[in-house]
Amino acid sequence: MMPGLADGWAPYLETSTRLLLSFVLLAVAAGKVRTFASFAQSLRALPAARRTPRWVASAAGVALIAVEAILGISILAGWRAALAMWLAAGLVGGFTIFLAHRVARGTGDASCNCFGATDERLGPVQF
Repeated sequence: MMPGLADGWAPYLETSTRLLLSFVLLAVAAGKVRTFASFAQSLRALPAARRTPRWVASAAGVALIAVEAILGISILAGWRAALAMWLAAGLVGGFTIFLAHRVARGTGDASCNCFGATDERLGPVQF
């Protein structure tokens, strides 16, 4: 890499990454709010949620939406953006591991509902 090349692009790369990540986080939060009943139903379809009361899945859904929205706003506004980006990376990484586990075990029987209601089942396409 040529000296100074990364320095010239760094601000643009940071800004575009922040905008893209905040847009995705706010879009998934808005999609889940818009079709919350469907999202909550997909959470209740998970094996672990089947053994808990219905309100637990709904509360987990509300908490996830709040976390996504707060991270998206924080990254967009620049308030503790570095921390919010690391937390968002952990959230996305955890979700990716969850998807990989479900698909590998062949238990992708639940709808994704990440961006709102859908009939599409979990599968390799979500990666």
